[in-house]
Amino acid sequence: MRVTGGDLRGRRVHMPRGGKVRPAGGRVREAIFNLLGHHLHGLRVLDLYAGSGILGIEALSRGAAHAVFVEKDPAVAAVLARNLAGLDLTGRTEIIRQDVNRFLKNMEPPGGKPFELVFLDPPFSLGLALEGLTLLQAGPWLAPGARVVVKHGAGDDLAAAPPGLERIRWREYGSTHVSLFLSTPPHSAG
Repeated sequence: MRVTGGDLRGRRVHMPRGGKVRPAGGRVREAIFNLLGHHLHGLRVLDLYAGSGILGIEALSRGAAHAVFVEKDPAVAAVLARNLAGLDLTGRTEIIRQDVNRFLKNMEPPGGKPFELVFLDPPFSLGLALEGLTLLQAGPWLAPGARVVVKHGAGDDLAAAPPGLERIRWREYGSTHVSLFLSTPPHSAG
């Protein structure tokens, strides 16, 4: 698999063996970054269920400043570390080997600052996408105006996203769906 855009365009990213991850293919990644536009410069990125790290790596290639990758599988995290080292990104990244839900429930944002861009790419149709959105919104994870990109299956109903997250775009690519959420301030009664 290769990076599709930015400074690292065309560079190879290794995939873990044994089908442990379902990386976003080039077409889906292009669509994700078209949805995001060119507003990635200087952003702090959180890549949840990171796998090979391809989404966070694409963001870094396109101008993001720093990325934190959360991946619990030790073998997959080792491939991710190899990818980051091979692309000379270790100084701009951090890998956290932990279950995503445990991380969101029990940790604080690394560096003490919330994130402006989050990728959420859990296994499809297990309810993990909506649970992840809920945990992100309930904790200290999202900066005002943060964008959350969720890659999910048709069986994941995200229409009932938690208050404070507004789905602003949605696309379907075969069995893969991509939803873009915006973190919005709570509405005040008045």
